[in-house]
Amino acid sequence: MDFPCAIVDCFAQHPNLCRLSIAKKTVKGKPIDQVAVKFVMAEKKLLEFVPVDELVPDIFLEAPTDVVQGKPAYTFEIKANQAVAFRPQGKGINLPLGHRQDTDPLIGGIQITADMGQKAGTLGGFIQDSHGQWVMLTSHAVVQSTVEGVYQAGPKGRKIGAYRNYPAELGFPVAVHMEPDLRFQPRAIMGIDVPVLLDEYTVPTLGMKVVKSGRTTGVTTGVVSEVNTFAFLSQVNGDEHYSEFMAELFVVESDTKATFATNGDAGALIIHDGGIIGMVIGGTEKETLCCTSEAISDCIDQTD
Repeated sequence: MDFPCAIVDCFAQHPNLCRLSIAKKTVKGKPIDQVAVKFVMAEKKLLEFVPVDELVPDIFLEAPTDVVQGKPAYTFEIKANQAVAFRPQGKGINLPLGHRQDTDPLIGGIQITADMGQKAGTLGGFIQDSHGQWVMLTSHAVVQSTVEGVYQAGPKGRKIGAYRNYPAELGFPVAVHMEPDLRFQPRAIMGIDVPVLLDEYTVPTLGMKVVKSGRTTGVTTGVVSEVNTFAFLSQVNGDEHYSEFMAELFVVESDTKATFATNGDAGALIIHDGGIIGMVIGGTEKETLCCTSEAISDCIDQTD
């Protein structure tokens, strides 16, 4: 993927930079009605301790800048049998077991695993390629290049498909070729009442209300807080640590006290008014990093 020179130079100049986005400017931790280029730093230092050549300019790409402290983003993958405790509304612990049980016909939002359960994530949904053939969508974080099969999580552990393409970008969408005679609900995602408009892709905009259904956190709602995002996304695999510079991203934050997405939710589709605007790939505790619907469309094109 080709990146604008100004963006590449910016990350090279600022080694502390985790993410660069278009977002509402924040003052004393609260967003104001001004759009800025947001610099998310792993460590926000006092100005007197920042080298002159690493100072963030007041204006970047003809827009005001905003510097905040944040955390590096990681892919939201998980081991198939690992439970993640999260606290919706800040009370108790709720694990959406329905998302991790066998369903027949298949439905979006459920857990799927690769290599007989080594890694798990979310079956985002179903879509047709240019030949009219149905494929399943999930995340690169779940389906690795060595995968021979994709399985539905649950007591049966039945094989439901094999990956169709392998994206170069870490965490990006993967099209999974389904097993013959597999039953599925093409427009349905578990817990989301609105039918998914499979042929309607929507561009994320600041403040857009969205919903997703994932393997770990179930159905959650959020707001698009950053667009046109460039970021480093990392993946930990045992003792190995990978990091990749990525574009075509946006960020969603929960609009409640509940966690919007976490480990195991990679692959969940981001929905707005029934239209697909992207897919969960990773993030931090409070911010979910998503690829856009354009990346999903590219993924489908690569199956031809």
